[in-house]
Amino acid sequence: MVMNWLTLLLYRFHTPGFYFKGQSNRKVIYLTIDDGPNDNTPNLLHWMNENQIQATHFWPGEKIKQRPTVFSQLGSQFAAFHGYTHRKYSRLSDFEIQEELTQLDSLQVMHLPEFQSWFRPPYGAWKPGLNKRLTQNGFHLIFWNFMFKDWLPDFSPDEISRRKKEWLKNGVILVFHDKPEYKDRLKESLLRVKLICTEHNFELSCLPSLK
Repeated sequence: MVMNWLTLLLYRFHTPGFYFKGQSNRKVIYLTIDDGPNDNTPNLLHWMNENQIQATHFWPGEKIKQRPTVFSQLGSQFAAFHGYTHRKYSRLSDFEIQEELTQLDSLQVMHLPEFQSWFRPPYGAWKPGLNKRLTQNGFHLIFWNFMFKDWLPDFSPDEISRRKKEWLKNGVILVFHDKPEYKDRLKESLLRVKLICTEHNFELSCLPSLK
């Protein structure tokens, strides 16, 4: 799944860092997971650490507020913000966006070593001027290159193998979703991604930190 074409066009021309081209001596897939934390997220984090699968987890601030101890459970994982209330920023006024960013700042987690300054707007919803506002608040706007519809009940991890020619490219940012109802399927999907990357000599990594 690709982003809305208009959002993609505007973003590519107005925002740096849409994707990472990688280095000539490395082949890297950047793994990201949206929409946690939930009651199953600690189990997911523990499992990922045990299986040496590292990702940047994009979490809405209101969910972090409900589970303030989740940062201590990240281990080798990293976290970043996915908005505060998981609303579409394209529909919010500048005042409402700034209010969201102020609420995120009040959580006081940006100083934690497990936190990355990347910011992914919920639903990939973007509007002109958002990048500047995020930068002023200490964030760096980031989206993705490839997304499976893994939030739908009929998604199968087999699709990951079938479509590897589409996503297995150096510097691609891959995104999955942390949904408790599909927790076992997510693990299977992540193992599938790791296996394919290993077979093709790709490194599977979290996003690089800008701190």
